[in-house]
Amino acid sequence: MYDFLLQIAAVVSLGMVIFILARAVPRIGETSLGESRVMNQIDQLIAKIPLEKADAILNSFLGKILRRIRLVIMRVDNFVNEKITRLKKTEQVVPPVDQNGKNEDNK
Repeated sequence: MYDFLLQIAAVVSLGMVIFILARAVPRIGETSLGESRVMNQIDQLIAKIPLEKADAILNSFLGKILRRIRLVIMRVDNFVNEKITRLKKTEQVVPPVDQNGKNEDNK
């Protein structure tokens, strides 16, 4: 029973501390104008970056890279297909073997 009461007291005190801090935060934000000026300057610098141009350049670069990758994949596919057809041509037909280990043609 005492543990339960201690837990309730701890949670209530934690709630009171959070409430007091929440009320003090707006006052801290209003008094520190130096930090807001720095953030304003950072926002202005970010606004000057030409994001549309960077996006267009990145899209064209990725398009070129993807086309080159597609060409490489197609070349590898053609190479593999040629190897498979060569293997099929050079494969020799092995005569079937019966259960005794003899060729059926040699009977």
